[in-house]
Amino acid sequence: MTSAETAPVAAEAIASAPLCEGLAPEDIAVLARHMVATAHRQGERLYTEGSEEASDLLIILDGDVEISTRQHFGGETLSVRLDPGDVAGILGFVGGKPHVGTAHAVSDCRVARLSRQQFAHLCERHGGIAIRILRFLVLALDRFSSDLIERYKESLSFMYGAMHSPK
Repeated sequence: MTSAETAPVAAEAIASAPLCEGLAPEDIAVLARHMVATAHRQGERLYTEGSEEASDLLIILDGDVEISTRQHFGGETLSVRLDPGDVAGILGFVGGKPHVGTAHAVSDCRVARLSRQQFAHLCERHGGIAIRILRFLVLALDRFSSDLIERYKESLSFMYGAMHSPK
C-alpha cells in the first residue's frame, strides 16, 4: 500500500492508543469506521511545516514518525519521535492553522487518519465519543503548552546566566 492508497482501520489497531482510553469497545469500533489508514515509505512527508494541508488527526499504527521544526533563531532543529499509539497533527486538526512542524516517516509506517469532516460527523451522531476525543485533545494541548512554557523559562534562565556571567 502506498500513501495514495487508503484502507479501513480495524478497531483492534487503535484500541490501545491513548486517544481511545476510556472508550467502550463498541465506541472504538465506531471511531475506527470514521478513520482511514494510509501507508508511508521511509522518508516520506506526512505533512509540512507551515502548510494547512493534511490537517487530519493521526494515530501512528506501526513504524515511527518524526516531527521536526526549525528554530528561527540559530537555525537549529527540534524533533520528537512518535511511536505506535502516539497521536500527531493535533494543532492543525483542532485549530485548522498551519502545521508547526514537518512530520516524516522514519521507517515504513501506517497511520490512522481522522478528518475534520469525519470528526464533525462523530460530533453530530456520537456525542459521547466526540467528547472523549475532545477531552484527550484538550489535555494534550495543555501538556504541550506547559512544555513550551518550561522550555521558555529554561531559555530565559540560560540567556540571563550568559549575560550576567563574569568575564
